[in-house]
Amino acid sequence: MKCPITLLLFVLCAILASSCSASRMQVQQSASNVTSEVVASATPELVQTTRLGSFVVRHVSKEPVELLSVQTLNHHKGLAMNIENVSEHDIKGVEYGISRHEECAEYMYVFTPSPRMLYGNEKSEIPIGPGKQASLRVPPSIELAKLLDSKTYASCSSDNRSPILMLTEVRFADGGIWRSSPRAFLKW
Repeated sequence: MKCPITLLLFVLCAILASSCSASRMQVQQSASNVTSEVVASATPELVQTTRLGSFVVRHVSKEPVELLSVQTLNHHKGLAMNIENVSEHDIKGVEYGISRHEECAEYMYVFTPSPRMLYGNEKSEIPIGPGKQASLRVPPSIELAKLLDSKTYASCSSDNRSPILMLTEVRFADGGIWRSSPRAFLKW
């Protein structure tokens, strides 16, 4: 009686082992298929990084707004940004993003909330005509204060110890919208 049970147990283990190895093979094959499909674009959007005072500014090609200057307000708790419409259309709204450098060790895998930096939300903010300038004021907030605090960048390399500003969206008076491409900010 022991022999048939042992034999049955041996056969079941063999079947189980072969099914496990087959499923491992399928996972490896599907993983190799995924990695073979991830191919960098031959023509990624051109991203330029410039310095503007104590800020790093990332630009993508053909931005409809130019950031002329940026200053901190209220003891580094608020911002004043001067912008210019370099497009041929009236602009109703502008949104900028602010962040830390993605290679700063303590923030590499942590979501960091950032304030919305908008022009065009207030009734007093009129559309910006082509070639015209406007001021975007960002009120003090806890999130902004953290991003502007130099202590925040202690783990960053010396090249990356500044907040990064980037134009994220422009809304035109005719209803059109320009958005920066998320892939433009990825490292290839």
